[in-house]
Amino acid sequence: MDPEVAMWIAVGAASVAGSGFLAAIVLGPLGRAVGSRLSGRRGSLQDADELRQRLLAVEVALDRVAELEERLDFTERVLARPDPE
Repeated sequence: MDPEVAMWIAVGAASVAGSGFLAAIVLGPLGRAVGSRLSGRRGSLQDADELRQRLLAVEVALDRVAELEERLDFTERVLARPDPE
């Protein structure tokens, strides 16, 4: 295959993939959020409460991950010790 043709095929494939990615962002939740912000609509109190609940859940999950990291570090240190035999 001619290298120039291969280059144009790669450029075309990248363009199609980039267009799909951009469409997913614009038409997805991020695009809707930006659109509602630009139109001046504000979130409801129910949305704010749901956001607070999700933030709390994320904080709890982060605490749990930190605890698991500590346990993993301890386990790795114990397993790295040479046998006393």
